[in-house]
Amino acid sequence: EPGEWVLVACGAGGVGMAAVQIAAKAGARVIATASSPERSELLRSIGAEHVVDSRSVTAADDIRRLTDGRGVDVVVSSAPGEAVLTNLEVAAEFGRVVEIGKSEIYGGRLIDLAVFDKNLSLTSIDLDRMTAHRMDLMRRIHGEVLGLIRSGDYELLPARVLPVSQLAEGFEQVARSAQVGRVVLDFTEPQPPVKAARPSADIRPDAAYLVTGGLGDFGLATAAWLARRGAGSIVLA
Repeated sequence: EPGEWVLVACGAGGVGMAAVQIAAKAGARVIATASSPERSELLRSIGAEHVVDSRSVTAADDIRRLTDGRGVDVVVSSAPGEAVLTNLEVAAEFGRVVEIGKSEIYGGRLIDLAVFDKNLSLTSIDLDRMTAHRMDLMRRIHGEVLGLIRSGDYELLPARVLPVSQLAEGFEQVARSAQVGRVVLDFTEPQPPVKAARPSADIRPDAAYLVTGGLGDFGLATAAWLARRGAGSIVLA
């Protein structure tokens, strides 16, 4: 809502930059977190009113100071680790925390419910599951976003485009948070590299095969595989 405080954690990532634009155009007062002066300046240029150093041990105190001790009304975060708990702590009364990251969910993180005495709401957003279960909603949201991009209300996110042959480098950049915005793969390479087929063992019906440790789980599984492939004789040691 207009006038609400919105915290966007990891603001210089693709999701973060999109969230900053959406919140700012809704009239919210946006606080983003970033790890460098260059990223901070970029976030201010797209609507962030304040930028807090994401690596600072005083980040939570800085957010409280900016909001006169009240905290923020909305948190949008994909940051893992202790940032999950910090987001809950800096949320104001009746705050809404939107969790986009999945590592803490899949890792089974436990959360102390005491922080929810502030009437907090914690929502997890997963586009994969939304696509599987609410395709109607996904289509409507995509239509709205694309329309706002075409009209110029939203700016396209900066992106680094890599050929699909540099897939590993793209994943490394995302893991290291070395990019601003999105890493995009281009699948139009005329001759993309193809992973070589795994070599297969030639199992012969006139040969003998020795399986050491043959009565262990791995040994028995190997012996069964050899038998299925037509091995002549199988010796378990």
